[in-house]
Amino acid sequence: SVVVVALSIDCICILLCLSEWFRLKRVDFDKHQYLSRIDVMTQLGNRFALNESVINLEEFYVVVYVDLDGLKMVNDKKGHQEGDKLIIKTASLMKQSLSAYGGVYRSGGDEFIALLNSHSVAETEELEAKAWRIMETLSAELGRTWQWAGLSFGIATSLEESSVYDCISLADKRMYTYKASNKES
Repeated sequence: SVVVVALSIDCICILLCLSEWFRLKRVDFDKHQYLSRIDVMTQLGNRFALNESVINLEEFYVVVYVDLDGLKMVNDKKGHQEGDKLIIKTASLMKQSLSAYGGVYRSGGDEFIALLNSHSVAETEELEAKAWRIMETLSAELGRTWQWAGLSFGIATSLEESSVYDCISLADKRMYTYKASNKES
């Protein structure tokens, strides 16, 4: 009977140790899962986080596709550390201005995507107009600090395309059209 009690206590100790080990592994897993979805420089979601958010979009949304203009010039004239500051500032301004409406992601070196949620046709149209005004304001603000910097952007909504990927593609095309029209003027 003493042996049975000792073995029972050993089993309880083993179970407690395993339980703590699993808890620590879960904490570690959660930390790594979070970090794998964050762009280290900007603290925005990365492409992986963007792809997850795309899956969870509802019926009405606005996509804002943004390209940071003038980064190469800032890097060439002021150095890459200043270029990094420009990227970080752009991310910060976008997050401050748009995160109340949805997520902001860094999709590449100088490209960002915002997925903005709405609940109706009217709200989607209002949000599209608001996003346009916000992006123009942010572009002007960046240009005051970095004379060569600005934003080219394209906006598309769920009212125009049947899939979010088509909507992102349309916003991307519009961003390039916007960029080309700015180079001409």
